[in-house]
Amino acid sequence: MVPSARKAVTGDGVCIGLTLKINPFVHPKTQRNRELVAAVVAEVRSHKELRGVCFTSIQINHNTISAPHTDNNLVGTPSIAMGLGHYVGGRLRLAGAKQPHAYS
Repeated sequence: MVPSARKAVTGDGVCIGLTLKINPFVHPKTQRNRELVAAVVAEVRSHKELRGVCFTSIQINHNTISAPHTDNNLVGTPSIAMGLGHYVGGRLRLAGAKQPHAYS
């Protein structure tokens, strides 16, 4: 993983699968992380509500703190957020929600 180049985000992250800068491309780390991709896809598909959701990329973050922002190029595209591992605290604010969802 590499430090984020985005102004709104600190921490480490990588987008595997199809990604976009000026033109779409398959990130080089996709091939090296085939087992991780398979594990994430299996986890998503293990949830009945998510089985029919199509996706082209997986963003993996570690120790990430993000300023409030809206992701670009995602209008009309479903997004799935999963928190994995052992951690304390944290919030996820969703557009239209009155209060952030707090997790502990």
